[in-house]
Amino acid sequence: MSDLIYIHGLKVDAQIGIYEWEQRIRQTLIFDLDLTVTKPFNFDGNLQVDYGQVAARITDFVSKGSFVLLETLAEEITTLILREFKVKNVRLKISKLAIIPNAREVGVIIERP
Repeated sequence: MSDLIYIHGLKVDAQIGIYEWEQRIRQTLIFDLDLTVTKPFNFDGNLQVDYGQVAARITDFVSKGSFVLLETLAEEITTLILREFKVKNVRLKISKLAIIPNAREVGVIIERP
């Protein structure tokens, strides 16, 4: 049995891309996270994982950095979450909007235990 918390649609402006013009601008990334908690939910009023702290940590990390590949960013974020929060599994989707003609979004999905 696994209990999940999730944060979907987290928007963060980032400096990311392989092209020179991308490194000169900030682009909005959309993050969808599914986090498997380390033990089943209890209802005693204590949080296992604070959604706000996770969102704030990702926002801080992404907004202060400069990245080339979404794949590298995804790996760094999943490692950070597993190290700093009480979760046993992370599924992360990162989307870039309107970067390819005729595509609403492109991105990566990564899952790590």
